[in-house]
Amino acid sequence: MKKFKLLFHQYFFEYLLPIVLAISFTGFMLWERNIPFLSLGFWGLIILLYLYKKLKEHQSINFIEGALELDKKIIALFESAEHDLYIVTHNFLLGDNRLKSIYKAKDNGASVSILVNSEALLNTGTIDELKKLQKKGCDVNHNPNLHSKIYLNERSVITGSLNLNHNSIKNSLEVGNHTNSLKELKSMKEIIKGYLSDEDTKPFTGKINEGFCIRTKLKIPLNPRKPISPGEWFRTNDRTGKYCHQCSKESSTNKDSPMCGGKVCKND
Repeated sequence: MKKFKLLFHQYFFEYLLPIVLAISFTGFMLWERNIPFLSLGFWGLIILLYLYKKLKEHQSINFIEGALELDKKIIALFESAEHDLYIVTHNFLLGDNRLKSIYKAKDNGASVSILVNSEALLNTGTIDELKKLQKKGCDVNHNPNLHSKIYLNERSVITGSLNLNHNSIKNSLEVGNHTNSLKELKSMKEIIKGYLSDEDTKPFTGKINEGFCIRTKLKIPLNPRKPISPGEWFRTNDRTGKYCHQCSKESSTNKDSPMCGGKVCKND
């Protein structure tokens, strides 16, 4: 029944309603213009105008200002998911109430896929939450290059700047957009699938190996292909370092040779 309702919703707004409106408006254009106030024709026109308004609302993109308002919309999107729920975010630290909204999606029968930036896994709270979601049957992956924030179910999608963590929700100036447009949903879903099939996307195993930025000694995921923290990478074009990516000891390193023993750390 849920599958039928979803298909009806999709095909109604994408195909059936536009055809009905086009035929009906054409008929009214050819019909006599002087429509009595109480006639069926008058009220039929009113109904058609209402349906046209609903169609435009379905196709529009609405901007949402403010972290708290975005948070409310995202929680509602999670809780209303019945088929698919995709959560793509750089950081991830929800707290119990937001976790429950994802549990609700699972209870509704939705398939839940979560993608976070690998750096989020340096937080033990994030790891604990993702383990709980894995036990509920959620598919969890991480990618070191991820910066997008996308929240999508089978009926709507929200994109914007809001990370799913307490700091973003309580303290940040945020903006996002929301749409029910089936065309936009399909496009965004393809983008997410591209992220999930990216060569750097890896399944969440419950832990992450810690490494260090070769320039700042900041803790980052251990990845010899990306031994410099994102902030430092974009701050300067200098790709040399003074720390070992694996053990953090002082050493002459660079992007292509980030370990203190060259390709392999001396501590191995």
